[in-house]
Order: sequence, then structure tokens, then C-alpha cells
Amino acid sequence: MKGTRQTGMALVLVLWFVALLSILAIGFSRSVRTEIQIAHNLLEDTRDRHLAEAAVQMGIHELLKLEQDDSSPLIPGVSKGFLFDGRQLSYTVRDERGKVDLNQAPDELLLSLLQNAGADDASASGILDAIADWRDDNDLRRLNGAELAEYEEAGLRSVPSNRPFVSIAELQQVIGIDTELYKKLRPNITVHGFNEQINPQSAPREVLQALPEVNTIEIDEIIASRKKSSEEDADEPFPNLTGVDNWISQETGPAYSIKGIASSSVKEAYTRELTVWITDGAYENPYFVLDSRIGAREAGLEKE
Repeated sequence: MKGTRQTGMALVLVLWFVALLSILAIGFSRSVRTEIQIAHNLLEDTRDRHLAEAAVQMGIHELLKLEQDDSSPLIPGVSKGFLFDGRQLSYTVRDERGKVDLNQAPDELLLSLLQNAGADDASASGILDAIADWRDDNDLRRLNGAELAEYEEAGLRSVPSNRPFVSIAELQQVIGIDTELYKKLRPNITVHGFNEQINPQSAPREVLQALPEVNTIEIDEIIASRKKSSEEDADEPFPNLTGVDNWISQETGPAYSIKGIASSSVKEAYTRELTVWITDGAYENPYFVLDSRIGAREAGLEKE
């Protein structure tokens, strides 16, 4: 009887040991699967990041070709796709002169852009004055603006730099600019426009709509003309905007932003964006990078 009890206890211990090993094996298996998935995701991200960079470099290559041969004019804001290593890549080039320059643009143009981005009249006026207070060289507060005291009162770590903006990302530090508003403004602003006017041939729709007293029908004609030129390689006169001569200029370059997109699925894309200055042979390097944006997953491909 004693031997039977001992045998039973031994069997129970063996079963417990087997159960413990099974639990450990399951845990180890899950851990391995997790590590494999992490490694797979890292590999995918690394590959897509470099593919998006390849798309950007293709855009820069096209810009440099245009500097040598302008017979095929740049069509700003229109995505150009191509296959590379079996993957669909695309790039979009924009002339920075088609955007609203944070350091140069007149108040009326900046105010209109803020309002079109969703800021109400009161908020837009306050943000406009805060932008001016940020970039001026003194501590005198505009009527609705903000200087050091207002930032401290709001509990913000940032304080006005009292110099021109050095990057558009710096705008996020200005009082009144939240993440959603900045996200809407970002594609339409620059610090490399070098002009208080904008070039309508390369301006995004949102910038064109911000022009005071602009004709919306003419905006639609401009956008349609860009797409037609891209799809049919048409050589037709570019539509004009009327009644906004004080706000526009035909100057182009030398700064351009190039956005590269590597599509990994129907719902996701990896992006990379550079702002470059094309030197036009003035320096040994054909271009210099002025700003960059780290690649990120985005839902779908952007359209104008």
C-alpha cells in the first residue's frame, strides 16, 4: 500500500513537472513569435524608409535635370509614380515659393491661411500677433500677441525667440498653435520662400484659397491644368489668377520640398521629406539639404 501511495505521488509530481514544462514551452514559443514579429516589423520599416528615401532622390534627380534642360517644366504638387525593385514608389515636388513664408508673408495673407485652416476669427488674430511677436527682435507685445509673460502664465516651456523662424517645426512652439492646426498648416508654410508673395503655379490649393479676393473658379482651373499637364504632357498656357497681382510672383526656386512615398499596402505608406536648395552650379555640391522630416507611416497616399 505504501508503495502504491509513493507511486501515485511520483505520478502526480511527474504530471506537475510536465505541466510546468508545457507552460514554459508555450511562454517561450510566444516570446519567440513576438521577437520574430518585432524583427520582421523592424526589417519592413528599414526597407520602406530607404525606399521612401530613394523616391526623394528621384525627385532631386528630376530637379537637377531641369536645371540643365528646362524643356520639360516642373509640374508642382503632382505625384509621379514609378516601380523600383517591384515596389510602387512616388514623389511630389513643390517649389517653396508657392508656400506662405512665415518670415515674409503679409499679415493679411497669414491671417487668411490661419482662418482657412480652421482657426476662428479671434483665435486667428491672436495667433497672427503671437507669430509676429515670436519673430520680431523686441519684447513689446502686440495687441493680441504674446511675449515672455504670456508664455510663463500659460505654463509653456517655450518662449519667443525674437528672431525669424528657422524651420516650420518651430511654429509648434508658438502659443495658440495646437497639433491639429499645425498639421493643417505644415504643407502650406515655409521659411525658405524668400518672398512675401507666392508663385501660383506651384502653390497648394489651400494657399491659393488664402489669397484675398481670389476667384475660386480660377483656382479650380489651375489645379485641373496641373493634372492635365501631368497626365497628357500637355503644353498649354498656364491659367492666370485675376485681381491678386499684389500677392503673386512668377519667381521660382531655389528651394524645393520633395516628398517620397513608398506604398507598403493599400492602407499604409511610408514617407520621407526633404527641403533642398538647388545651387545652380554656384557651389561644388549640386544641392544642400535645408530641412528634413523623418519617415512615418501614413494612411493612404496624399492627393491634391
